[in-house]
Amino acid sequence: MPFQLLSADAINTATVGEQQVSRKGQKFSEIRFSGNQPCFQLSAEALYSPFKAGVYQGTGQETRVNLDLQITDDLFNVLSLFDHHFEKELKKLAPKANYHKLIQEPEGDYPARIRLKVNATGPMAARLWRPDQTMLGDIRSVNTMGTRVIAIVCFTKAWYMGSLAGVTAELRHGVIYEADAPDDVFPLA
Repeated sequence: MPFQLLSADAINTATVGEQQVSRKGQKFSEIRFSGNQPCFQLSAEALYSPFKAGVYQGTGQETRVNLDLQITDDLFNVLSLFDHHFEKELKKLAPKANYHKLIQEPEGDYPARIRLKVNATGPMAARLWRPDQTMLGDIRSVNTMGTRVIAIVCFTKAWYMGSLAGVTAELRHGVIYEADAPDDVFPLA
């Protein structure tokens, strides 16, 4: 496995830098693990994607989209530790901000999930692959709904927006296991 599997041990090496302001005016802090920004494989198994990657009410031309993945119980436990650590660290930098968790808690029939940010273009664009090692197009041209994804992520920064603060988990690489049945086959033929 070329990328380290995300584990509870990694959080012991995580640091959140001082608050900075981007050229566009966005407040952020860099996140480092032992001084680096490594990529982690989220889970040993592929995670289910219930939706197509996109932006709510988007046009399909966005250069940065969201990808939701349902998480396993083991990953839930690890991400809970990350949330606890980052919430504590961000309170030091933004005492009045409410922490926006990495984990989206289960709601009704929907299990817990994580929302990843995915760059569609440019030098930081996520690289998507099939299991046979053939490259797929950018995230906007791949229908992720109903697929399973081995996600390689980087925790890039903490962000501050109004009364909220949170951490960005960015997809850098993904192996896409396509759904068992193609969407374009009529089921009653």
